[in-house]
Amino acid sequence: IIVMPLDQNSFDLVEEFRDSVRFVELHSVAFYDDALKKRLKNCGKDVILGVGGRTLPEIENAIHFFEKKIKVLMVGFQAFPSSINDIRLRKIAQLSNLYPEVAIGYADHSSYMSEWNIYSNLIAFSLGARFFEKHITVKEGDKRVDTEAAIGYDTLQKIRTLLNEAHGLLFGYSDPFEMTPAEMVYRNRQKMVVAKEHLSAGTRLQPNHLQLKMTGATDGFPRIEDLLEKKMIVSCQKDQPIKRDYVGE
Repeated sequence: IIVMPLDQNSFDLVEEFRDSVRFVELHSVAFYDDALKKRLKNCGKDVILGVGGRTLPEIENAIHFFEKKIKVLMVGFQAFPSSINDIRLRKIAQLSNLYPEVAIGYADHSSYMSEWNIYSNLIAFSLGARFFEKHITVKEGDKRVDTEAAIGYDTLQKIRTLLNEAHGLLFGYSDPFEMTPAEMVYRNRQKMVVAKEHLSAGTRLQPNHLQLKMTGATDGFPRIEDLLEKKMIVSCQKDQPIKRDYVGE
């Protein structure tokens, strides 16, 4: 449970459900409610800070005030629906770089009828967001306060599935330059050195003996320069790839 009290009376819910509460969140509208901020700071729960409509100096001051209590900075603001052009998603990457010890969240209020209500979350994830806020309804389009931004179960599941897949695409391997079998097949399409004419054993290789062709061979040489002045150990037919054990010094 995340509790977002907007005044002193609503804060009493934190006390009533203290054992079940994981985070308390300071909404941007209460950014300068010092009495409420003090209660949040001293309630013994980790804090999520809503940073929609806030400048970097204001965010820095809030982080300083709460000390180590702030665990998430939540980018986005409530507007039903919000335009993707107004969110400035690049804030996520900037805040992630400035505050690497704090998680970054994305509060999306895109129209339930827009594809951005799904795909903006993927962009946010790729920029560093790891907490996501969505409004949920039993039936999309049913009239309520947040109708324009509220999504149904199927849409929520699609977002979750895509985020899990995105996590695997970005972090499902240790070395980003370790090639997959499919990429190795692509790499092996590169041109390799072949005999430009029949070459007898003992031939000292010169540029006129060699050329590059796409062969699909993997045991060979991609550069003609690597073979110059080497001696053929075996004979080789025209257009045959020159393998590494065909030549010697």
